[in-house]
Amino acid sequence: MAKTVADGLWEMLYAAGVRRCYGIVGDALNPTIDALRRQGSIEFVHVRHEEFGVFAAVADSCLTGQPTAVCGTSGPGAAHLINGLLDARKEGAPVIAIAGDVDSAGIDSDIVEELNPYKFFDAAALYIGRLVNPAQVRTVVTSAVSTAIAERGPVVIALPGDVAASNLPHGSLRLPLPAARPASAVEDDLAAMAELINSARTVAIFGGQGCAGAEAEVLALAGKLSAPVGYTLRGKQWIEAGNPNAVGMTGLIGYGGAYQAMHDADVLLLLGTDFPFPEFLPHEKVKVIQIDRDARHLGRRVPLELAVTGDVEATLAALLDRVDAKPDRSFLDQHLRHSTQDQADPAGIRRRDAQRAGRRRRAVLRRHRYRVHLDRPLPRARRRPALVRVIFVGLDGQCLTKCLRRPAGLSRPANHRHLRRRRLHHARPR
Repeated sequence: MAKTVADGLWEMLYAAGVRRCYGIVGDALNPTIDALRRQGSIEFVHVRHEEFGVFAAVADSCLTGQPTAVCGTSGPGAAHLINGLLDARKEGAPVIAIAGDVDSAGIDSDIVEELNPYKFFDAAALYIGRLVNPAQVRTVVTSAVSTAIAERGPVVIALPGDVAASNLPHGSLRLPLPAARPASAVEDDLAAMAELINSARTVAIFGGQGCAGAEAEVLALAGKLSAPVGYTLRGKQWIEAGNPNAVGMTGLIGYGGAYQAMHDADVLLLLGTDFPFPEFLPHEKVKVIQIDRDARHLGRRVPLELAVTGDVEATLAALLDRVDAKPDRSFLDQHLRHSTQDQADPAGIRRRDAQRAGRRRRAVLRRHRYRVHLDRPLPRARRRPALVRVIFVGLDGQCLTKCLRRPAGLSRPANHRHLRRRRLHHARPR
């Protein structure tokens, strides 16, 4: 049996490191999924909704560091991929989306389930290729894979079913892979960083997602400089655990001494972060050095003393021997005490938790202002069965809704059979 375009697609994706594909079988994707079955080396993970599949692919790619495929058939199936691809772009995950497309003869004729991939995926994908001719296989797939790996983000390949089932043209499908990570900063930048750090009395470090894989280098530099280490929410997973210099986060969900440490330091090192809340970063007095592999991130949040393009791990490894040790720990200890003051007062934490629970209960009671007078006899003209609904609010913020049926002429409820438990947002006045 001759190879099809879909066979060539999976052969190239396997060579790029793809080991799993998430998605749903059907319609325009049938020839593509059948070729995946024949290929045998890439696992197909069937999901119940395309959106589940694309978020699973993002998580897979983030955990393994390898590109991962996801597929959705033409029209609604491809449309369900958009939220996950936007997430992949923010996370820097190399996700390769294979979007089913209408048959090539019907493109641009407004037939059922036709979707223009260039317009629809423009905000989410770094590269969009529409494979409408079998001779495009090598060009489109190479461009998509290279972009996903080099720029760490999602790409889309739109593939009509009739093209996927077409015979593959003769030719090499060899796929050269780009370097996934840039090298260290250049020599001039390393020398300038060392000079700024050595001339400063105090140094603080603030790290983000770009510190992934550089945990040892960050800890070694912080220990040598006696520098407090703050981190973003995405950097927390990399440089908090086992870090004796950790002083917490800053921002809208910040805690600890990170904010004060950054504003009190002479030099601040921003490592692999494009922190989106510039109002929490120092804009005056502090000399800021930012290191990031993506030059577009440099200097767009705060004014910089020095902007350095390079991988955090490689740059810090080259910088470590160039900086002088700072044995004075007074600056570090000051901000470590600030970051742990809440932990020293467990009774205060319990009081705050009780106050929050009380506020939740009062908010529920304000929403459900029931005035039920069960001890007052009904007027003679209205003596007929009535349904009374009473709301009881628990400490956990849930509502116990009790429906009591009162026969005519009785001042007390006689029927307690209707009992149901609902969450807060389901309990509504009738």
